[in-house]
Amino acid sequence: RLAMMGFITSIVEEFLTGEGTLMQMHLMQDGAPDVLVLGALCALFGGATIYATFDTLAKLRAKKLTEKDVARYKSFLALNSDKDARLAAAAMKARPDFATPGNDWAAINSAKAQGAPVDAFLSTSEVAEGEAAARAMKASEASSSSSSPASSEQEAQLEAAQKRAAAQAAEAANMLYSGNAEMRYAQEVEMSNGRAAML
Repeated sequence: RLAMMGFITSIVEEFLTGEGTLMQMHLMQDGAPDVLVLGALCALFGGATIYATFDTLAKLRAKKLTEKDVARYKSFLALNSDKDARLAAAAMKARPDFATPGNDWAAINSAKAQGAPVDAFLSTSEVAEGEAAARAMKASEASSSSSSPASSEQEAQLEAAQKRAAAQAAEAANMLYSGNAEMRYAQEVEMSNGRAAML
């Protein structure tokens, strides 16, 4: 956008002053190019560009770029993606915190052996008791379904509700990811337009 504004400004100034863009930049005087000014500008801007490029590459090779610099270059080049966010989230989750359990398995097994009131309350975690509870639940469901004629209708309603919930979840995920895709597409279009304007 800045390049477009500069181009429009140059056209307006040429219309108002009668001097072309090169004459406005003092690269041409009376129809003849000013080689001295042109050489000085090329040396200044070209040298600065070459120096900055090699300095950045040297820092990148020596791994001296800060995280802020890397994030700035990635943002400028539109290299940010969902994969980077997922990797960063995985790295954050991998770091231990106050809720991370210790690695002293002897102490952990000793505490488990001592038991706690919650173990008695949640005793269905045992395999045998869990299987017995599951069998009892299945038996009660079977008896209720055989005795109730409306059970098949309830099952159909439950299945329809589950399908609706799954469809809503899929639609939400599609909107989320398609939004990210649209954002990346918009960034790509803006970058392409900006480069074309600069040229």
